Amino acid sequence: VSALVLSFLLLPRGLEYGAAGATFGASFGALMSLLVLLYIYFSRRKYFAREMKIYRNGQEATQAFSTILYRIFTLSLPITFGSLAMPLMNLLDMSIVPARLQQLGFSMERATALYGQLTGFAGSIVHFPTVITVALAMSLVPAVSEAQALKNPRLIRNRLNLAIRFALFLGIPAAGGLLVLAEPICFVLFETPGAGYALAMLSPAVIFLALYITSSGALQGLGRTMIPVKNILMGAAVKLVLTWFLTASFLHVGGAALATVSGFFLAAFLNLLQLSRVTSWRFQWVETALKPLLATVLMSLGVSLIYRYSFYYGLQWWQLSERLVAAGALVLAIFAGIILFVVALFLSGAVHQEDLQHIPRIGPRVASWAASYNFHKRKK
Repeated sequence: VSALVLSFLLLPRGLEYGAAGATFGASFGALMSLLVLLYIYFSRRKYFAREMKIYRNGQEATQAFSTILYRIFTLSLPITFGSLAMPLMNLLDMSIVPARLQQLGFSMERATALYGQLTGFAGSIVHFPTVITVALAMSLVPAVSEAQALKNPRLIRNRLNLAIRFALFLGIPAAGGLLVLAEPICFVLFETPGAGYALAMLSPAVIFLALYITSSGALQGLGRTMIPVKNILMGAAVKLVLTWFLTASFLHVGGAALATVSGFFLAAFLNLLQLSRVTSWRFQWVETALKPLLATVLMSLGVSLIYRYSFYYGLQWWQLSERLVAAGALVLAIFAGIILFVVALFLSGAVHQEDLQHIPRIGPRVASWAASYNFHKRKK
């Protein structure tokens, strides 16, 4: 909200002022988030203290404040460095992608425009679904830490299973939707339907980015904070090499997008491999990946048809601009896609009673409703 308001108020003074207002919005948003957390902490401080006392069985902490502070820093620094890896890679992309596109024969203006479509348009859209995944990863850190402190390997594996499943239940349909609706999304949001090519090529990154973020949260909860950092650096190295070669191929900016997808795939794969070694957890291919993938295929077919027909008939029936008709058709297709995916997921048996019970507020009600129709099965 602050980014939108500030950019709107400052834009009359010039583009640079509007951009500065939007950029400052991120800092203001972080400050407000901190204030909200401080309010929650101080308003519920007695409750937190009581819960911690119960958790420690009535015993006071024996570690000194300086020791605890040192441990916090040793855990937080690798996490911070890991979060800096991709912004640094984007800076390197800024010099590699336009230059390689020019070597391919594009003019400097066209190469810059294509790079902007990849990073400014496609990149921002692809990272949007990860907002929920980041929240999931943040909640996973203390959950896994608690299970490890209780020395309960089975609880660790159950929580890992739940988190990975939720990440893929979000990532796979989001990638499918972005793939089939790439052009109309870019047309409605940016009036640049040509950017749909870059978005379509980059869309699978949603899946691997969701997996990487979630698995990183699990590894951090287990105290393996350096593993995600090393893995994202390895993924970034692969991304750099592939960007150099693929961008100068017939794929042009799509090659740079595929390089990003490959980098996230490697980082996510290495994270999951380390989780398997540390916790003896095993990835359940059929339940976690195959069934959501089949549901996404069904959803994507339906979404594509719904958008196509609603856009066509919308132009015939409504005396509106093409962009407004496309926006209405897009909203209709997205909501229909959500319904199609959820129904297909229930019918396939991919959703378990335990999954529904973990959804706040509405979870138990949905679980009861689904059980009455035998739409899910209990996990063994």
